[in-house]
Amino acid sequence: MRLSEEAQRYYQQACGRRTTEIDRWFQPEMNRVQSLMPRGGARGQAILNVIIERWSRLVQARVESLLEAYEQYEIKFEKSDVEDFINRLNSAHPSILTSFMHYAGERGHGTSTHLDNEFEQINREARQKLLFEITKAELKRKKLKKERKMKKKQTVGLNISGPVVGSSIQVGGKENKAKVTASLNTQFNQTIDQLREAFEESKELDKADKEEALKRIEKLTVLADREENPKGLQKVKRGIETLASIASKARELIGIVGPLIERIKEHWPNIQW
Repeated sequence: MRLSEEAQRYYQQACGRRTTEIDRWFQPEMNRVQSLMPRGGARGQAILNVIIERWSRLVQARVESLLEAYEQYEIKFEKSDVEDFINRLNSAHPSILTSFMHYAGERGHGTSTHLDNEFEQINREARQKLLFEITKAELKRKKLKKERKMKKKQTVGLNISGPVVGSSIQVGGKENKAKVTASLNTQFNQTIDQLREAFEESKELDKADKEEALKRIEKLTVLADREENPKGLQKVKRGIETLASIASKARELIGIVGPLIERIKEHWPNIQW
């Protein structure tokens, strides 16, 4: 997989959290089956079902963690990454079989073929899901590209003449006329509102992180109205990076905040992301 060291750590940590939750379910469930089911074919089948369910949950956890890592670090997910990931899943087959035989004992030999089939089916479904995600991401990129073109078309120059009220427009000339070039920032403001709402409604962030995120968002709205300069652009970049870092602490925010941040970045095309 083409993950940087930092992205790889993120993936491993995300996997670790999910695996811990799965193991909290697995061992009590296996103990329950072993203690309640009488020895025989029914018990072996029940053990097999628990082993299969555990593998299904583990695969789902790894898929979700992988997709989060690629999205969080803005790495393009490609078909070769999918094949590499599935190969890693397939390599776990011996350990899954060993685990089953450990719990089922000699009676497990008769049902190991069924385990093999289920194992392969779970991995195939994981592959299909990842390939679908690639297709979805490509459609999303095309949509964003189309939106950027539309945004450029929406940028218009407005000539304002006549009496001017307020100090936000510079005026000049005998007839108190003014000319101003304005950009339609409707999309930017809507995105900022969505981003603010996402952090405000987060149930996983602590109070300090939530307040820091909201402070950074307000700062971005101020910087958006100012004339660009190197110092200001550095503040923008740091602010957006801080928001992404805070969002990574809450699983509920990762899929929401990522796309919003990408749209906000479009407001500052001169920044090297």
